[in-house]
Amino acid sequence: MNSARLPPLKSLQAFEAVARTGSVVRAADALHVTQGAVSKQLRQLEAALGVVLFERRNRGVHLTAAGQQLYQACTQALQTLAQAVDAVRAPAATRPLVLSCEPTLAMHWLIPRLPQLQAACAGVQLHLVAGGGAVDFGRDGIDLALRRNDFALQPHWQVHAVAPEYMGPVAQPALAQRWLSPEPGGTKPLTTLVALHSATRPQAWANWWAGSFSGNRLADLPQRMVLEHFYLCLQAAISGLGVAMASVYMADAAVQAGSLAAPLGWRADGSGYVLIHARGLGDARTAGVHAWLQQAMAQTLAQNGLSS
Repeated sequence: MNSARLPPLKSLQAFEAVARTGSVVRAADALHVTQGAVSKQLRQLEAALGVVLFERRNRGVHLTAAGQQLYQACTQALQTLAQAVDAVRAPAATRPLVLSCEPTLAMHWLIPRLPQLQAACAGVQLHLVAGGGAVDFGRDGIDLALRRNDFALQPHWQVHAVAPEYMGPVAQPALAQRWLSPEPGGTKPLTTLVALHSATRPQAWANWWAGSFSGNRLADLPQRMVLEHFYLCLQAAISGLGVAMASVYMADAAVQAGSLAAPLGWRADGSGYVLIHARGLGDARTAGVHAWLQQAMAQTLAQNGLSS
């Protein structure tokens, strides 16, 4: 095989990630690069091949016939490579356990608790990597994936429930009080604040208001700012830029520290966090991590007045 005929491997990797996830945003998250970098690789690949690989419509990307053919070939090649890597890799019991976790959840919830996890799973060498969406254990080199179940779960995966998701608006305490206080001389809530939206969960605010128990939309914050990730929304809220819709797990540390308040509380959104594994809980290390995650997330819910 003449490798000089192949496009750059980075372009093929970006293409495969977009085709697999159906989104440039999710592909960027999976590859830990910016959306712009992924888009650039796609343009370069299409230019090198002289064909269009994706149709851009309805704010999404869809494979063309040529794109589908290339995606099938990429998938087969990556599976073959993954099998070869598994064949030469050190035995599972002697190598680290690689846990993939969604970036904001890892930053704001899991990393501060890693010492407790390591203590609870004594003897397990754990490596943490950031990633979101669908997983390929062989290709990604991971053993476990902590994910929110907002995408199609494959039948060959072992999927174990961890905890339900709860969402709620959060803001600086003073800003939260202003939001729910009457405007001077009137009774309407302040409506000049900014709703901070995450591009990775664009329907979060709409889902919250649709399930509102209050019977009205309070201050439905007509101004909006869209940020790429939840951790950017949280930081913007801490900085006083507006009100963010956040997961109780992601916002817990800031709420407990007093830098954020959740004035309307938290509401289950029907989704939940799961631990995905290719081999199941027969592996003692996996079972230990799963049990600890369930317990730790239940503790987070309890200290926010919620139940799992």
